[in-house]
Amino acid sequence: MLALKNRKRNAWAISLLDIQPSDQVLEIGFGPGQAIEEMVKLTPTGFVAGIDMSEVMVSQASKRNAAAVRSGHVFLQQRTEAPLPFEL
Repeated sequence: MLALKNRKRNAWAISLLDIQPSDQVLEIGFGPGQAIEEMVKLTPTGFVAGIDMSEVMVSQASKRNAAAVRSGHVFLQQRTEAPLPFEL
């Protein structure tokens, strides 16, 4: 039940972002990567990156998004401290 609620919240949040096909998106605290998976679909010519402090979540999200990670469309990293590993 919690997974379904999270999916609905993720879908709602993503809809508010108005993500465009070539956008570059950074998600902080991506959990199991469900929102990453949805944002990949919205950014065919863009890039999706994420950081999460949990090694378990990085592993789950990397498996869920394995093809996008392999292709370079997605970059996921375990990280707990600043600065972020991305240019702003």
